[in-house]
Amino acid sequence: MGKDQHFVPKFYLRHFAYDDAPENPMGERKQIGVYVLEKERFIRAAGLHGQAQKANFYGADNEIEDHLSKIEGLLAWFLNEIIKEQVLPPRLSDAHRSLLSFVASMDRRNLTTVNSMRESMEQVQKMMDDFSAGEKAPINITMTHDQAMRLSMRGIQNGIWVMMDLNYKLIRNTTSTPFITSDHPVVIYNQYMEYKGSYVGNGGIGTVGAQLFIPITPTLMIHLYDPKVYKVGNKKQHVIDISDGKEVSALNTLQMLNCNGAVYFNRNISEEYLRKIHLSCKVYRRDNKITSSQNIKKLPDGTWQQLLAVRNLGLKVRLQLSFVKFLSYAKAIKLDLTRPYMRDHPAAVREIERGPKLTPDDFR
Repeated sequence: MGKDQHFVPKFYLRHFAYDDAPENPMGERKQIGVYVLEKERFIRAAGLHGQAQKANFYGADNEIEDHLSKIEGLLAWFLNEIIKEQVLPPRLSDAHRSLLSFVASMDRRNLTTVNSMRESMEQVQKMMDDFSAGEKAPINITMTHDQAMRLSMRGIQNGIWVMMDLNYKLIRNTTSTPFITSDHPVVIYNQYMEYKGSYVGNGGIGTVGAQLFIPITPTLMIHLYDPKVYKVGNKKQHVIDISDGKEVSALNTLQMLNCNGAVYFNRNISEEYLRKIHLSCKVYRRDNKITSSQNIKKLPDGTWQQLLAVRNLGLKVRLQLSFVKFLSYAKAIKLDLTRPYMRDHPAAVREIERGPKLTPDDFR
């Protein structure tokens, strides 16, 4: 039996946990609410330690787990500072890079991400085999879990670079309905491409109109967005207050649709509420599945060319948030709906390759 390893870190989930034990006045938060989607099972209080984990998820040699343990302490402190101060760091600061490190690592170390990578390669392999007249293709690109995990972890640095141009703000929930989180808490969305009617490969963090929603407590959420497409709140407004319970439920619906199998919550969430959210999720098709296509054409020299494409189409729930508006020139652009659109990244952003050097001043 392998060692259980967390693909969502405990330091993150602890912010959604609680402890009602009277002999523990400091509240070590060892319990957390869990809703298992497949079984529709509501668990009011489950042990925090046993959540979002899998045997030997990072490999039996502990190399990746040991590396993560070295940075988790820093990221845990960083997250605690954001929660305590309710302030995000300045753009292009070292702490900005650490913010993106937190987001990228939360996404890339996740079970759903790793499984999606394996599924992508399996679909490409099948298309290659089919193109080889029923015979096995001369190369095999399918991956084991360990191979996909290592490849996914190597993508953290690229994810940081890709997100450097995104703006970000805190969303503060002032309603009586808490934010929930899940076993895949980094939600990638694109209201702009949904508005335009384009879903061809526009579900990633590098696309025009990309948005990310990451709840960090039952009352706080980090929102990253493409500043060339969206206006989020007022220009000087760094924290967006939500007072509409319907908007909170819309963001909670994204968490449930995005999860691998379970959502997590504090003691202020009712069973009735989660079952209602789950029922609403069944209305929407889970388009954040991997799809594949191929295009075969004859070249002038008489040979044939085959183009294989694998895409994650992303979530589509007709999301509407009162504090998110499209910029007028972005709305006016006419798009070719048959192709993906990737953002340009300025050279200045590409030069930011320094490691995180955090100080309390970064949060002032």
